[in-house]
Amino acid sequence: MPLDFPSSPTNGQVYDQWQWDGSKWVAIVGTLPAGPAGPTGPQGQPGISAGRILYYDATTNSDISGYKKLLLSPSPNIESTVAVACTGVNVDFPVEEFATDAGVPGAVDYPAGTAYRRIYAMVNSGTARLHLQVYIRTAAGVETLVRDEYSPQFTDQAVALQEWVTSVSSAGTLGSTDRIVNKISAQRITGGGGTVTVTCFFEGTTHASHIQTTILAVAGAVTNLVAGTGLTASPSPITGAGTMSLTVPVAIANGGTNATTAGAALTNLGALSLAGGTLSGSLYAPYIDVHSTSNRALDVVAPSGQAVQVGFSSVGSAHLWLLHAEPTAGSFSLYDNANQRLGVDVNGLCYNLNGTWNALSDATLKKDVADYTTSLSAVIQLRPVTFTWIDAALGPQENWGLIAQEVEPVMPELVGEMGLAAGRSDVDPQVVKTVDYGRIIFSVINALKEVSQRLEAIEARLG
Repeated sequence: MPLDFPSSPTNGQVYDQWQWDGSKWVAIVGTLPAGPAGPTGPQGQPGISAGRILYYDATTNSDISGYKKLLLSPSPNIESTVAVACTGVNVDFPVEEFATDAGVPGAVDYPAGTAYRRIYAMVNSGTARLHLQVYIRTAAGVETLVRDEYSPQFTDQAVALQEWVTSVSSAGTLGSTDRIVNKISAQRITGGGGTVTVTCFFEGTTHASHIQTTILAVAGAVTNLVAGTGLTASPSPITGAGTMSLTVPVAIANGGTNATTAGAALTNLGALSLAGGTLSGSLYAPYIDVHSTSNRALDVVAPSGQAVQVGFSSVGSAHLWLLHAEPTAGSFSLYDNANQRLGVDVNGLCYNLNGTWNALSDATLKKDVADYTTSLSAVIQLRPVTFTWIDAALGPQENWGLIAQEVEPVMPELVGEMGLAAGRSDVDPQVVKTVDYGRIIFSVINALKEVSQRLEAIEARLG
């Protein structure tokens, strides 16, 4: 029987035939005398198998037509609901059908055991229940029913957890490309004037419906290893009371790492050690995607007080582009080898170390060329101002510029819109107006030409 070791032991603490040495439990069998037998405790609750949990994603379509996703981890989607009207008594009305990806959960069998089901649901009136059917689906699309069960009847008129525990026999083996399929239906039992509406809730963080399976997760892999692979465990990999180690390496082709230690395994797999280092080798995909459920998909963090650098180069090239951030000064720079080219300071001021900014202007690249006619009459209506940003994070406290709303009626081609960074509180809504200061120069050129022409005319009249 597995031992229920204390979760926070103290140094020297003894439990059963084990003693905590400050980092692990050490067997002390034979060194302590047996104590008197204690009284018999009350009957415990039925055990639950340590199986994989499958989460329902009623928003995302499966690659099987008509099915939604069945996931190994909670869906990042917001909460969704599916409502069905049910008539008659004990008649199935489909709520949704879900399927895992091909080869998921990747086990070799679907063993017997005890597992729970947790589906959030409600009924508008009367009494209802849920009907859950679990299938194994082959790559050829053949579905075999392996679990067929009903929830307890419920009358909840607000969303509530419908939970039940089931003990089942083995469902047999699973192929490498087999999937797990769940089909949920609702049934009217009584009331509602002959019709009730059952609503099921999925995804989100509050009502993420899911079921536990009897398919083993971590420890299950141990039981599937054949004799002779060199796996040893003390005292048991199933109870989690001991540690596991390899005395004979398992080949990579057989699902191992061809190593007996964690460091050698990382080396064999071409991975970085926990201490860091250089990762090299062949990358067989054309790119790397970083997916995240939050708006921060990737953080690059350096030790405290040190600058953060990320380099870009190619094999065999001595040329290196380097992004360099100074966390204490708040500045950000772009280097070409050792030469700083661009920078952004803590106030958002951008600067070019070469001193010039160039834009494409070659005649061979342009068509539909016409004179830009905005001139003096527009320029003299512009009102330069000094101002202070409401939010100091937008820049230095003293600024010079124009007001976009004043520029727009006069020179609308200079005014645009942008989305202000999330989290700002100085404007509502978040879409704000911008001014393209660089393009003002063209109207100023026309204005100077117009003033010059007027001066020439005056000089001509004066003789």
